[in-house]
Amino acid sequence: MATETIELPADLDEAIAVAALAAWRGPAEFRVADPAHAEAIGQAVAMAEAIAGRRPPALARRGLA
Repeated sequence: MATETIELPADLDEAIAVAALAAWRGPAEFRVADPAHAEAIGQAVAMAEAIAGRRPPALARRGLA
């Protein structure tokens, strides 16, 4: 599977949305306009990959009532 490079928007909300959708489609490299956004974008990518089943969740909890 080929990896694509994606230039993310400068706006944090838009960058998170684009990164999560791109991560859902498969492997991608992200070019971040603002390095301060890297952690939030990384969390969104990790969440999308966990939902897609490509990596285990960072924290697993049982739903107890």
